[in-house]
Order: sequence, then structure tokens, then C-alpha cells
Amino acid sequence: MTLWLDRLFRMGDYQRCLAHGRRLLKAGVLTPGERLRVLVLVERCRRATGSVRQICSARLRLVSAGMLRAAGRPQQAVDEAFRALQEAEPLSPLQVRAQLFLSRVAGATGRLVEALAFALAARVTAATCGMGWLERRASDLLALQLRAGGWTAVSELASALAAQGVDVYEYLDLADLISSARE
Repeated sequence: MTLWLDRLFRMGDYQRCLAHGRRLLKAGVLTPGERLRVLVLVERCRRATGSVRQICSARLRLVSAGMLRAAGRPQQAVDEAFRALQEAEPLSPLQVRAQLFLSRVAGATGRLVEALAFALAARVTAATCGMGWLERRASDLLALQLRAGGWTAVSELASALAAQGVDVYEYLDLADLISSARE
């Protein structure tokens, strides 16, 4: 299926390539690797037809990171998500989503201090921007990471941030910490 889309793109038939690529994505019949190739082709067709002014490579990188994680390649997913985080506009929903993704991957791979740090960063960014829906998601993930990491992860994060002049307890409510530790 993707070879046919590649051929359409190379022949310069961007409109048909775009239409068929979107249909394939909506049908949900693609493997993660094929889905990634089709997403890239659709974005390239959108760019070639002028239907998008500027491609958001950070969003595409975050989608790619999700595909890599689903394909069982967590380190490559982390690398791609870091690139998405670097390319995302500061204080944007995409930045928060990248931080949430990195927190989930770090938690799944056992790096609890990093998972806690990314969840906290996502919550602070979402709260700063007034994105309530993302702040709730970040708070839920933060509570999950607090339960998984416990006081050890909190103290390690606090000491690492204190070395940089940041008081982590300014951003964490001790009552929440205690209640999540009891659960």
C-alpha cells in the first residue's frame, strides 16, 4: 500500500496521494511502521500542495516517538520525543504532551526520578499556560509517578534540583505527597 503512495508522490500527484493517505490512516489497517511512512507522506503532500504553511516537525516527531514505543524501541522513542520537546514552542500544549510522553516512557523503563521530573515539568508548564485539561492529566501522571517512585525518588529529585537552585517543594504539595504515599 505504501509503495503505491510513494509512486504517486514521486509522480507529483500530491492531491491523490494526500487523499488516499488520509483514507488509509482513517481505516486503521496499517502496521506501526507503515503508519509512520504514510504520516510522513501525508505531511510531505500537504507541504507540496501548499495546504499547510509550515510543517510542525515537533508534532510529527511526537507521533513518530509513539510509533517507536509501540514497536518496542523505547530508547529511540525517547530520542525522538526529546527532539520534539526541543522543537516545540515554549509553553505550548505540544511541549506538555512531549513531557507527559517522556514521563510515561521513563516510568515504564524504571527511571523513576526522571519520570517524576518530567511529570512535574508538564504540570508546571500546563498550569503556567492555563491549560486545565493538560494540567489534570499531568497531575494524574504525577500522582502515579509519586506512588511508583516513593519518597526516594522525591528526595533524589529534590536534591538534584536544589543543586540548580530550585526548591521542588514549591511545586509539590506535601499533603498530596503524604496522601499518595499512604495509598
